[in-house]
Amino acid sequence: MARSAAPDPQPLPEPRTSGLTASAARLSLERGKRHRLQPTQRQKRAWDCYEDTGEVNFSINFVGNVLSKVRLVPAYQESPYADPIPLDKLDEVDDGPSVPESVIVQANQTIAMLKSPMGGQSEFIRQSAINLRVPGELYWVGLGETEDRAEQWDVYSTDEVLTQGEDIFVWAMIDGEKKKVKLVDEQDTWIRLWNRDARKKWNAWAGIMSVLDQCEELQLISQQFKAISKGRISAGLLAVPDELSYLPQVPNQSNGGDSDVIDDPFVEDLIDTLTTPVKDPGSAAQVVPLVVRGASEALKELRHITLDRDYDPITLQRHEMLIRRIALSIDLPPEILLGLGEAATFATGEQIGEDTWTNHLEGTMIQICDGVTETVLQPMLDLPEGMEDDREKFVCWYDESQAVKPKDRSEQLRDQHGALVISDAYWRQETGVPDEAAPDDVEYARRVAARNPVMPLVATQAPAVIPGLPDPGQVPPDPDAQPEETVEVVEGVE
Repeated sequence: MARSAAPDPQPLPEPRTSGLTASAARLSLERGKRHRLQPTQRQKRAWDCYEDTGEVNFSINFVGNVLSKVRLVPAYQESPYADPIPLDKLDEVDDGPSVPESVIVQANQTIAMLKSPMGGQSEFIRQSAINLRVPGELYWVGLGETEDRAEQWDVYSTDEVLTQGEDIFVWAMIDGEKKKVKLVDEQDTWIRLWNRDARKKWNAWAGIMSVLDQCEELQLISQQFKAISKGRISAGLLAVPDELSYLPQVPNQSNGGDSDVIDDPFVEDLIDTLTTPVKDPGSAAQVVPLVVRGASEALKELRHITLDRDYDPITLQRHEMLIRRIALSIDLPPEILLGLGEAATFATGEQIGEDTWTNHLEGTMIQICDGVTETVLQPMLDLPEGMEDDREKFVCWYDESQAVKPKDRSEQLRDQHGALVISDAYWRQETGVPDEAAPDDVEYARRVAARNPVMPLVATQAPAVIPGLPDPGQVPPDPDAQPEETVEVVEGVE
């Protein structure tokens, strides 16, 4: 008997990941532990490029500002291949997991404590995103409660954490003041989050590090443009032939009349005419020109000579090419570096598009969520007996609804509706049209007939097919007309 062919194996769905290689680890504060805390040379150059290159500064701040509108939420993830479900919405899921209310409250409190003392959780996320995009590394530090301060969390760059012997210190903002605080074991929490370098996994990496030379070249081009612009400030030279000078010319009296410098009344009047409108915008010199008479040949030689330089077109092209190359390396569309497109609309308060979020920003947000999950939420949860095996199912996730506008599906839905793939009810539901706006059967049949190429035939035969549809040959009744009186005629009675 022939054996039936085995069915093809179905591929597993891809787990939700950021597409980037990030690591997060709790660091020990025990004395005797050694940690490398000095920023590398590449990280220093990356910070210089961020601070000194306007396009880079704007684009990375754009990332931080968008992510600052995203909200962290505790969620439950049944498996790495499933979408996380916010704990506050578990009761809306059919056959969803049963999580005690005490665990939900505890998870919400754990996520809520991740906030900067200046700016709250929005600033906590913004600073995390910027540090991941520039040096590729950051520290989350939770300072425990003491007699002098309340518990607080914040984001620290590699320049804000330092060592003295075996002790670790951070430059923290306490009550609005910068203070050097020593981290204490079993009281404070010290977490490192970094993009793993593919070559040396304990080192941090960021996309901007691959274009450091290009960022510095962009700064040189900007300085060149600045020098050219400054050169254009000069008014240049005004060539005045001797024939146009007034007579007589007199020696300059500043040196007792013996100087070789000659006072020229014409030049003095010309300078006065040109500078008076600047000093006094309301003067008549603003609109009345200086009248100059002279020989026609001499007047032809009265000319203005500029000393400015033009911008080199090759340099302009190089400038544009550098911006595009930098944009690709820091994972952003080139128009963001130029302040165009969604960068401009976001600055006016609008949300960004779903494509920009998915292709360029979501990965950084998932990195932050993964770091919070592994080093904060899961270690700090106090689960009841019997739920210990579910610890890894509690994750930190995000709500991006305030930062990202849903993709416009109106055109796609219209095409699917026209191809009879989706129903009228579903089309109205997805486009926000209420059901009471749907046409009745008669109106529906009439509109279908009007769109058909054989409209006359359909319109003629439709009343016989669809009950209630008026005959197109009949004149529709006037709704405002008064009903006619009916007179009964009886034979023999006039």
